Amino acid sequence: MGSGHVFDMINRIKQNKAIAKRHKFREHNREFMYTDQEKVSYDFKEVSQKELIELKKLIVIKHKRAQLKSLILFMVIILIVGFLVYLLFSHEV
Repeated sequence: MGSGHVFDMINRIKQNKAIAKRHKFREHNREFMYTDQEKVSYDFKEVSQKELIELKKLIVIKHKRAQLKSLILFMVIILIVGFLVYLLFSHEV
């Protein structure tokens, strides 16, 4: 009656043994993980310090605009939900 968990445990042990015997999981099949790979070099655009500062300012401005939009959207949703709750509970039955 209460031995279902024992059978489950036995089945899991069998399944784990079957997985361990699969060729894909044996040690000698992992050489692709340790092969030497070529060093990748990136060619970044050179930017002056002034352009870098302007770019940072632009990113900050865009981030602040996105935060403001999110805040306004959140407030509108809160107002709509509050109004709907008010309408729901203001009717007398």
